[in-house]
Amino acid sequence: MREPPALRDITTSRDTAPWRRAAPLTAEDTALPGRMLMLLSRLHRSERQLQMKEAGSETATAIGPGSA
Repeated sequence: MREPPALRDITTSRDTAPWRRAAPLTAEDTALPGRMLMLLSRLHRSERQLQMKEAGSETATAIGPGSA
């Protein structure tokens, strides 16, 4: 009787496969993406605050100045 075939016959492991190998990141590699993320976060926050202010002023205008 024959032996059952192996489930996986991999000649190279995942750790040694060339497409899996990555150089360690340096400070220069992460500085620009980190800075961009921070700037995008600030931009998003300021846009949300502006939207909230506009929504608040629209609500106040819809209610009317002397309705309180």
